[in-house]
Amino acid sequence: ADKGKGKKKPKSPAAGKKMGSGKKEKGRNPSRKSDVSFRSEMETPSLPNDDQMPGKEEKTKVRMEHLDAVQVEENRLKFRLDLIKEKAVSLIQSLKAKATDIWTFMDDSLGARFKQEMDSIETLCDYVRQADRKSG
Repeated sequence: ADKGKGKKKPKSPAAGKKMGSGKKEKGRNPSRKSDVSFRSEMETPSLPNDDQMPGKEEKTKVRMEHLDAVQVEENRLKFRLDLIKEKAVSLIQSLKAKATDIWTFMDDSLGARFKQEMDSIETLCDYVRQADRKSG
């Protein structure tokens, strides 16, 4: 008979945590802090001190290292391109040799068929001549 009095029961499995209204807002994540508080917590970048600024010697050294690295990469790229070129040339030569072989085979086959046809026509002409002599 003690309704509503005594211990409060939590409405969600996560006791003590606030629950949203159930409606989702477009484009916003309710678990994230608002953009205003996030911006206020961000640190502004500080400018380097004179001690942190590189000197001319360091700048020159960094530039030289960079140029050396670029030169190495350029040489690697040229080497790779030469390998690709060699592979392509050998592939083209292989295809050209195969094409020449096929062309030769086709030419020989067509020549042989033409010779057979000509021999057949010559044989037929001989039969016609013999038949003409017998009948006439």
